[in-house]
Amino acid sequence: ALASTPVGQENLSYITSFDDLHNEHGMYKRMSFDQLILLVDCLLESHMFARTFNSNNEQRNLLWKAGKNEK
Repeated sequence: ALASTPVGQENLSYITSFDDLHNEHGMYKRMSFDQLILLVDCLLESHMFARTFNSNNEQRNLLWKAGKNEK
């Protein structure tokens, strides 16, 4: 899981304790610890994908041109 990578560990360090997160943050209090870790993994993967995609100008331009040609 991404949470076990250095990037994931760095981000998980913001969670000081499960009790603090569980009791103070809206919908998160209804989620188990495993669900919270899964959510963090998904958000980190999405963030890394977006950064990689956004840094690839050639790929972005090809998709933009393909979408523009369909209109």
